[in-house]
Amino acid sequence: METGLLLLALGATLYVMHWLVHNDGAERIRDQTGLCRMKPPPADEPTAAEQAAARARAGRRPRPDRR
Repeated sequence: METGLLLLALGATLYVMHWLVHNDGAERIRDQTGLCRMKPPPADEPTAAEQAAARARAGRRPRPDRR
């Protein structure tokens, strides 16, 4: 009985850990869907054009330039 409870607790812990870092086979860091995502390195930050395209896909209006 105690062994069964121990195995159940261990299995539940492993299941939760799996879903925390689950990334659906993402090819890029930004494509991850788990609760704990890796941060992209500074060199992998999106360019201004990529950010504008992402905002357009999300249905947001681009910010006016403040120059």
